[in-house]
Amino acid sequence: MSDPTGAAQVSGTPESACSAEGFRGELEQLINRHSRENRSNTPDFLLAEFITNCLIAYENATMQRDRWYGIAPRPGVSPNPAQHRSCGPADGPCERGGDTGTNVR
Repeated sequence: MSDPTGAAQVSGTPESACSAEGFRGELEQLINRHSRENRSNTPDFLLAEFITNCLIAYENATMQRDRWYGIAPRPGVSPNPAQHRSCGPADGPCERGGDTGTNVR
């Protein structure tokens, strides 16, 4: 099914538009196949777009978090705590202020 509203996509995704569209299309089909749109009386393409946008927002938040801590994690590679500014319980008070182990501003 296609999006009859022509709604704009959220920008900022690290994926190409083509692969994001493919993912959203497959998600839409999955939602439809399991009739999950019936529970909320919301069209499957809107649910697929919402879920895709949630994933994009989460990816953006994790990238911002990584920049905050000064890390660049990669899949399959354990981070070296000595290489970033993370504050943990063993580190004592955080240099950014706040409670030990919490860097919320």
